[in-house]
Formats: sequence, structure tokens, C-alpha cells
Amino acid sequence: MQEVTEYTAVLLNQDNFPDFLRIFRASFPGNNISDRTFRAKFETSYTGKVYCGFLAYKAPDQPAAYFGLFPMLAEYQGRKLLIGQSGDVAAHPSHRQKGLFRLLHNRCLSYCDESGFEFLFAFPNASSLPGFMKSGWSLGEPMETMVRMNQVSILKRFMRKIFPGKFAARQAAVLRQHSIQPDASMHSDSLCRKYADGAAMIPRSVEYLGYKLRIESVIIQLSGGSAWVAAKGNQLILCDLFGENHEKLMQQLLRFAGKNGFDAILFSSNMPALNGWLTARFGFSARKSIPMTLKATRNGPESLRLCLSGGDYDIL
Repeated sequence: MQEVTEYTAVLLNQDNFPDFLRIFRASFPGNNISDRTFRAKFETSYTGKVYCGFLAYKAPDQPAAYFGLFPMLAEYQGRKLLIGQSGDVAAHPSHRQKGLFRLLHNRCLSYCDESGFEFLFAFPNASSLPGFMKSGWSLGEPMETMVRMNQVSILKRFMRKIFPGKFAARQAAVLRQHSIQPDASMHSDSLCRKYADGAAMIPRSVEYLGYKLRIESVIIQLSGGSAWVAAKGNQLILCDLFGENHEKLMQQLLRFAGKNGFDAILFSSNMPALNGWLTARFGFSARKSIPMTLKATRNGPESLRLCLSGGDYDIL
């Protein structure tokens, strides 16, 4: 293994952000997330923190790897916690197996200790998971992706096959027509808050939802309440429901999805009781399980039960 001392760790900022994009594009060439969406993801000023990550350079013109996190504000036992979600970890193919994960991970954890972060979590892929576990992270409740297939009319299936671009544009237009802005009542009416049952969660504040809506998701108004969703192909991804009667609202959302040509509704959460409710009442079934890892900083509790939905991590 090449000596990691050949590399320099530099805090991410607005000026070197293009270097992060270069690393990510080289690491994941099939990913088509736009630069605009990436910049929106990293615009986390609503938390009081931005650009919480480190780039490794072998030379000023050779960005090699990135490790960082997205700051978030959690609610636990009546107080707010500054926590961080590790994400978009990447190493340029020319600089792998150089010890850069360890270098950047340790710099980032020191930064979190110094900056008041209390707890960290991540959803590492198969190649990254061993590195997290070797670095002292522990496994938390996994994120289960639940799926419910919808009945879509033959006519809509035909139109979707013949005119896929126009059909997708029509689906996007329908979501925009039903879209609303977040309001302060949504947190108290949240389905996820109901099933968090006193555990830590990300409150559905106007600021948080406003941040999430800039990353290709939308809140739609239905007669029984509202739903935070995102479209991915012909799948409707559900992030949370807001209303007094969640069962009635889910039934309305299922009809809405089928009427507008969405073959399936996907909902991810690490709350077994919520996933069980979806299975028992609406016929959802588990598609896959995503491991979650947890890490306490020197500022926070040694352990924390953190309840999340797909909207709280990278749904796209």
C-alpha cells in the first residue's frame, strides 16, 4: 500500500467543490445526478453548518478521494441534536487502496468533535461497509425498502410505452399541480413521528422540508392530508405522510399513484412497527435491506436509537 503521507487532506469548500464532482463522476460513471442537485444537497446552511467533509489531494491538480457528511438536526427527548449523515464517499479509481478512507475518515471525525456534532450515521455500500466497521462504527436498525405494486390501466401502460418522454413529463406536471409548500403543522402530523415512539428522529420542520424539496422531491396535497414523495421512473417514492388519518391518506395515495401511471409505491424506514403496518394494512412487501451504521462523537450519547425514513437519506 502506498504511503498515505503522500496525500493532503483539505476541508471541502465552495471553491474546491468542482474537485469533489470530478472524484464522484470518476468513481461512479453511471450516475446521472446533475451538478445542480449535488450543490443543492450540500447547501445545508439551515443547520448552521455547510461543506462538512474533506478532500484528499496527491497534488494541487490531483483530487483523489472524498469523505464527508451532511449535517442534520435531530429531535430527542425535547432537545435538538446536531448529527451528521455520511454520504457520497468516493475515491478516484487511480487512487484506491491507498489508505485514503482512513485518512479522511479520521480527519472528518476530529472535525465533528470540534464542531459540536453529537452523533453520526451512514448507509455504506458493500465496498464501504468493512471500512466503517474497522473504524469503530456499529450496526443500527437496517433500512427496509417496502414495495406495494399498483394496478395501472392498459391504456396508460400503452401510452407510457409509446410515448415514454411525454408520459414522464405528464407525471411530473401532475405532481407539480398538487404540490404545496411545507408548514409548521407537518411535524406533529407526521406518520414517521408517530412510529418513532420517543426515539430520535429528524423533525419535519419548514426549514428541513424546504431543504429536501430542493433535491427533486415534492409535497403533494390530497383531500385527507399531504404526502412527501419523489418520482423515480414509474415508481412513486414515499418519504412521509402528514395528516390526522394516515390510513385514509395512504389509501388516497395508492389511488393517486395508480391513476397517474405509477406501477409501485416504495417506502423505506428502519421502524419495524411502521413497516409491519404497511404490510398488514396495505400489502407492502420487503424488497431489500440496507445496513445502517452508527458512530458517537465525544459530544453526544454513547448510543442512540435513530428512526429514519427514505426521505431522510439519499432517496434518489
